[in-house]
Amino acid sequence: MAISSFFFSRRAVAAQIFSIIVLLISTSVAQDWPMVNKEKGRSSWIGPDVHFPSPPVKKTPISVPKDVESLIYSQGVLYAMSSGSPNTITAIDATTGSILWWDSVASSVASCDFVPAVWNDLVFAGGQRGIGLYAFDRLTGRLRWMKSIGSLYCKAPIVDDSSLYIMRDSLRCLDPSTGSTRWVKPYTGTASPALDDSRIYVCTNNAIVALAKSDGALQWSLNKSIPSYPSVAVANGVLYASSLDTIAAYDAATGTVIWTHPLEGKTLARLATNAIAFTDSILCYAFWSDTSGKGGIAALDIRTGSLLWSYSFPVQGAFTPTIVDNVVYVTDWMANHLRGFRIRTGEIVFHDSTSSYMGQPIFANGILYVPAGSGIVPFAPAGTAAEMPDNPHTALFIETSPNPFSTSTVLRVMCKPYAPLRLSVFDGLGRRTASLYNGMSTGTLDIRWDGKDDHGMQVPPGVYHVVAETDTHVQRSSIVFIR
Repeated sequence: MAISSFFFSRRAVAAQIFSIIVLLISTSVAQDWPMVNKEKGRSSWIGPDVHFPSPPVKKTPISVPKDVESLIYSQGVLYAMSSGSPNTITAIDATTGSILWWDSVASSVASCDFVPAVWNDLVFAGGQRGIGLYAFDRLTGRLRWMKSIGSLYCKAPIVDDSSLYIMRDSLRCLDPSTGSTRWVKPYTGTASPALDDSRIYVCTNNAIVALAKSDGALQWSLNKSIPSYPSVAVANGVLYASSLDTIAAYDAATGTVIWTHPLEGKTLARLATNAIAFTDSILCYAFWSDTSGKGGIAALDIRTGSLLWSYSFPVQGAFTPTIVDNVVYVTDWMANHLRGFRIRTGEIVFHDSTSSYMGQPIFANGILYVPAGSGIVPFAPAGTAAEMPDNPHTALFIETSPNPFSTSTVLRVMCKPYAPLRLSVFDGLGRRTASLYNGMSTGTLDIRWDGKDDHGMQVPPGVYHVVAETDTHVQRSSIVFIR
């Protein structure tokens, strides 16, 4: 039986309304943060023309059902990647805090250490030990395509106008609209690439490599001792990259060394989101530990690599810094504090310890958003009148475990109690395969599906879509049946 016209029309109308809202919002959005470290060069800097006085004011946190590890923002919507089994991506209205849609990365577990990316009408997601890269309709959450390339732990996609680049067992250039492969090169490593207008830069296990974006042809290569999760970024014709004991600047066209900064016993934060952030004049880097075992942040003159200042936290660990209006914001690992430093002097101008902050802050549309456990904390300039409203994140949610499954899987549906609830499974062609529940919600409902259709016949292996419906919400999640 095909999806009911009632279901289709409700979803279509909702998508049209949301498209209009996004269009209206997009006309006034001054800053987006659509991928890891904001843009393809990976500067983690919002730019020179933003006024965001510090200290900012903490607003009401946005509630998310799972611990948030990373964030991006595009045209009024936050996209949050969360840890757990499975890893999940959640789309959140940044104005109201309400959850728009949610889906899981099949087979993924534990920490995802993955940052999604938005391109046109798609958002891309992956996870630790997941099956591959997923492309969702960013407005509705509908799966548009999936590329079976395996686990994407610490491997975020980088997109430009017409291509998507991602490291896995090889470096791939994909068509972002379809997932089809344009070229593949045998480079691998534990870092996402950085791009400028003509080249792509990657840190492999033993070299820094520059390739032509168009066809992957080698431009230059430098043999280096590369750590796990190295940092790489590019801007204004200069490439910045880390090795085991240095941060260095290179001519992006030739690979010629411009300057080298010795870390002197510091260990860089080894993160999928980089350890560096920079403006036109200053480069900041987060270190996981110094000679006394403490994490912190330091700043360099970007022209010479000379040290301007350094600050060590009382504890180990530091996450990727973010630069906004001449202040660099960074969270620490052990104590989960958020601090802001004057970028030129290292003066502390902001410090908040009222939530458990962890991960890189992002800045978009005048707000600093910080991951904080099962939530996102917005910070706004002092005097901002509107508070972010609390969101009932249990309006409608689906979890599946195990996923993939071979005999049976448990579908957990979280919903407001006493709401009419319908739970169905659809195949890849949109045909209803199994009707699992049609009644009143009890709040949390666990339903086991044994992979059989409404006629008691075993369904063939493949990707299926669980769809939960109430009078006001529609939610979906992908599951994989294997033998």
